[in-house]
Amino acid sequence: MSKPSVYAGKKRSRPHLKLKSGPGDGGGEEINSSKRHRDKLNVELEQLAALLPLPPQLSSRLDKLSIMRLTVSYLRIKTYLGAALPSSPQEETP
Repeated sequence: MSKPSVYAGKKRSRPHLKLKSGPGDGGGEEINSSKRHRDKLNVELEQLAALLPLPPQLSSRLDKLSIMRLTVSYLRIKTYLGAALPSSPQEETP
């Protein structure tokens, strides 16, 4: 008899993150570009959170998904209210 194959019993290997590589390797550029991209994204999300009509103590503690979800909700409400409420007529001066 043959041994039954065990799929779930195998431990998955994790990908190894390369640390800073040598000048000729080229792998370090990929990690640095990913980190730069994440840093830029985080800066933009922090700015977006600061624009939300929330107290600074609360907006500084939001995670990325919450910032995006609250921003979308805020823009939908603002668009709805802008369309539902007629703008006030401008006073005409002779």
